[in-house]
Amino acid sequence: MDMRVRECSTIFLRDIFVPYIIIAAMLCLAYPICNKDEGMDFFLLWIIVGSPFGIRRMMLWLIPHNYGISGSIGVIGLDCIIGGIIGGFVVIFMICRSIAALAKIIITMALG
Repeated sequence: MDMRVRECSTIFLRDIFVPYIIIAAMLCLAYPICNKDEGMDFFLLWIIVGSPFGIRRMMLWLIPHNYGISGSIGVIGLDCIIGGIIGGFVVIFMICRSIAALAKIIITMALG
C-alpha cells in the first residue's frame, strides 16, 4: 500500500500539480494584459500562455541566420507568435494528460 501511495503522489505532483501551477501563473500574468475595455483578447491570451511551452520548439525550426538586423528581429517575432500558438495546443494537451493522470490515480486507489 505504501508503494502505491508513493507512486500516486509522484504522478500527482509531476503530471497534475506542476503543469497546473505553471498554467495558472501564466494566466495570472497574462490576464491584465489581455483584459481590455472592448473585452478579453483571447488570441493574445492564447499566445502569451502558450509561449513558454512552444517557443523552444520554434527556435529549432526558424533560426535567424544570414539576415540583417531587421530580418533577424522579424524572424524572432515570427518565432514568438508561432511558438505561442503551438504552445497553446501543448497547454490543451497537458490539461488532457493531467485529467487522464487523475483518472489513473482514482482507479489505482479505488481498485488497489
